[in-house]
Amino acid sequence: MNYSKHLKSLLAAYAFVVVPFTLMIIVKASEKKWQEIILSSDWSIASFIIFGQSLTFLSSVLISTTKNKKREGWEWYIAKVFLTGVGPSLVLYTLLLIKPSIPIGIGQIILFIYASYRFFVDGLAAKKLESDLIQ
Repeated sequence: MNYSKHLKSLLAAYAFVVVPFTLMIIVKASEKKWQEIILSSDWSIASFIIFGQSLTFLSSVLISTTKNKKREGWEWYIAKVFLTGVGPSLVLYTLLLIKPSIPIGIGQIILFIYASYRFFVDGLAAKKLESDLIQ
């Protein structure tokens, strides 16, 4: 299966998240404010949004048909993404607002990287499921 078209659409959607962060990093780095980059709560908010998009991709495909699905397996997968992504994003966001620290800031950046990875993995998985259901 050729994923290049879908990958391009995922990259376009992802650009709406990455471009503002790239600009923020460039501006803060030019001002030599590295700590503000790490302690920006925007990382957690973006992670939350990215995880939400990943869940939307998969959920949309799964509810579009009842053909050949193991419902319990997908319910567990979606719950796992929620518990390992959306929940921690909200927790780190709250912790950073209450008591900012470098370890929490680094944790949210790591979670952002994981969210980005999930965005592409889940987006491509949704495309595969969609094409399998059409055939």
